[in-house]
Amino acid sequence: MWDSIQAAASSLSGIMASRAVLTTIGVGNETATPTAAVINWMIRDGTGMVGRITFSWYQGTDLDCNAKFWRMFADVTNDFAFAMDIISPQLPSYIHLPIMCGSSVLRSLVGVAGGATRASVTEHQARRNNMGDVSAKDSSQETAVSLFGLLLGLVITPYIDTDTKTYFAFVILTLLHIFSNYRAVSSLVMDKLNRQRAFIQVERFLTTFDGQN
Repeated sequence: MWDSIQAAASSLSGIMASRAVLTTIGVGNETATPTAAVINWMIRDGTGMVGRITFSWYQGTDLDCNAKFWRMFADVTNDFAFAMDIISPQLPSYIHLPIMCGSSVLRSLVGVAGGATRASVTEHQARRNNMGDVSAKDSSQETAVSLFGLLLGLVITPYIDTDTKTYFAFVILTLLHIFSNYRAVSSLVMDKLNRQRAFIQVERFLTTFDGQN
């Protein structure tokens, strides 16, 4: 349930962020040119690709054993990326491209951390060695929730037509998203040792060993 709620909240936030990005690159601005918009978009995507490669190289080995932490990290980082996109139209034009590149880098971290931890969580949930079945059903559930968020966005987006309404709606959705993610992640009981669990187990063993001697 909590996973579906957070996905719906993220979908609605993504709609508002996409509208802000389109405004930033010049949609509705008579002086903006398609070529300039495409160049900005390519630079934005290229920056994100570099961020994805760098993050994978730097943190790839830690994603399995700390799946819950990186799952939460991915969702909070995604909210920060949405926030940067939403405020970008209000900033001076010379800072638009750095802001777009920054949000793209954050979203690339989300893609790596979220994708890697999804695989780890799917493996944990596949108690009958049925990873394919669990993965397919999880993907179908996420698609259904995203579709629901899209339909809801079609209804409410025309009414969020001012900056104040946009910021207010985004804050509410972000709080709901983070809270739902926390509840969803807290419900997972992983059976893998991470650094913290391993330290606790070793410390407990050493304490017991010393006590017996």
